Amino acid sequence: MENLYKNLFACSNAILTSLKTNEVPVEILRPKLIRNDQEVLSGDYDFIMSEEGFNEVLSIIYKHCKKNGLHFILNQKKPFKKVFSLFVDESSSCITYEFWPHIEFSLSNSSFKTAYISSKALLNSTAYRYNKAVVMTCIFITHLYYKSKDIGSAENRYRYAWYRSKLTHNNPINQRAKKILDGLFSGTQSKKQSNEKALLLLDELKITSSWPGGYRFKKLRYRTARRLRITTHKVIPMIGPDGVGKGSIQDYAFKQIKESHSPYRFKDLYRKKRAYRYILKFYKRSNQNPRNRIDEKVVHYIFWMSLFAFSGLDTNTRKYLLMDRYFTDYLATPLRFVESACPPEIIKFYSLYLYLIPTPQMLVWLGCKDESLIERKNELALISVRKLEQIYTDFICKKVIPLTLFLSTEQPQEVTSQILVKKLTLQGTKVQKKSTSYSPRDTETLSNKGA
Repeated sequence: MENLYKNLFACSNAILTSLKTNEVPVEILRPKLIRNDQEVLSGDYDFIMSEEGFNEVLSIIYKHCKKNGLHFILNQKKPFKKVFSLFVDESSSCITYEFWPHIEFSLSNSSFKTAYISSKALLNSTAYRYNKAVVMTCIFITHLYYKSKDIGSAENRYRYAWYRSKLTHNNPINQRAKKILDGLFSGTQSKKQSNEKALLLLDELKITSSWPGGYRFKKLRYRTARRLRITTHKVIPMIGPDGVGKGSIQDYAFKQIKESHSPYRFKDLYRKKRAYRYILKFYKRSNQNPRNRIDEKVVHYIFWMSLFAFSGLDTNTRKYLLMDRYFTDYLATPLRFVESACPPEIIKFYSLYLYLIPTPQMLVWLGCKDESLIERKNELALISVRKLEQIYTDFICKKVIPLTLFLSTEQPQEVTSQILVKKLTLQGTKVQKKSTSYSPRDTETLSNKGA
C-alpha cells in the first residue's frame, strides 16, 4: 500500500510538470505547502484555466493515471469549476485538483459585494506576461480577504515568503506589491485595506473585473444550454478501447449489484432490427465481411438507429442500465480494420452527432497501458486507440458530463471492480426514490465519498 501512495505522489508531480512544460493555458493559483505525505493529501491544488485548454488538461491527467495505474473522478457539476480527485483504492485519501475559469474576489468600496476576473483574459493579458509576479501576488491578497483566511497559518506564511521571493525586480510596481504584501503580514494594515490596494494595482495594470451580474448571466446561459441537451439519468455508459477489460469488470460487478443495476449491450440497439438484417444480406457475401467490418461501413445508420432505439429504452424502471460501450465508439472509422498508412478519420457531421448524443449523468471510463492492451486482446491498432481517446476527451469536455469515473485496469481485476461496485452502489441508493432525476447533492456526494 505504501508503494501505491508513493506512486500517487510521483504521478501528481508528473502531472504538475506536464502542465508546466507542455505550455497548457493553466497557471497554479497558489503554491501548496508540503512538508510530509499527509499534507499532499490534505487540501487541494487550485489552478486558473482557459476553458479552451481543458481538453488538453484532461488528456494529460488521463495519460499519467493510465500509465501509473491510478484512478480519478472528474466532477463538472458546478458551472465554473472542474475538480479532479486522484486516488489508488477505496479509501478517502486522494489528491485534488481544482481548475477555475474565473477568479472571484470582494469589492470593498462598491455597491456590488463580489466580482470576478476571467482566467482566459488574465492569462492573455499584457500585464500577466510582463508582471506575472505582481498580478499573482495581488490575486493572493484578494483571496485572503474574500475567503477570510488566517494570515497567521503556516501555509499562508509559506505563501507570503514564496510570493515575496518572486518580487525581485526593483521597479515601482514590484515595490508597491511588496509593500502591500509586507503591510498585510506585518499587521500594519488590515485585510480590507490590503484588498483595496491590491485591486487598485490590478486596475492600473488594466486587469479589470466584471460585475457579478455578468457572471450570473453566464451561469444561467450555461445551465440553459445543458437543459436543452438530451440527457439520460438511468443509463451509465462504460467507455474504453477493446481489450481494456470492460466485459470482465462488468461481470464481476454485476454479481454484487444485481438489485440496482442491469447490464445492456449497446449493439442490441441497432443489431436487433429488421433493417440491419437487410444490411447483412447486402454486405455479407463471404466470410471476409464479419459484422464488425460491416458496422464500420454503416456508422451513420448505426448512430441514427441507436439514437432512435435509445429514446425508447425503458428508463422508468427501478434499475440503472450499465452499457458496455456508447455512441462515441462509432464517431471515427475505420477503427478495427485500419491500415497503418491510413489512420482513422472523424466521420462527417461529427459536431452535430456529438451534440445529439444523450448526456449521461455518470460515465465510467476504463484505461490501461498500451503494453497491457496488446497482451490482452489485440483487436485495435494503437493508432485507433489514440483516436478513440481523443474522441472520449472531446466528448467529456464538450458535453460537460457531471461525473466521470476513470478506472485503471492495471490493478488486479478484483480491486478495480470493487471500486466500481462501491461507486455504483452509492449511486444506486437513489433507486429507492421514485424520481429519476439527479440532484446536485447526490452528484456531489458520489464524487466526494470514497475518492
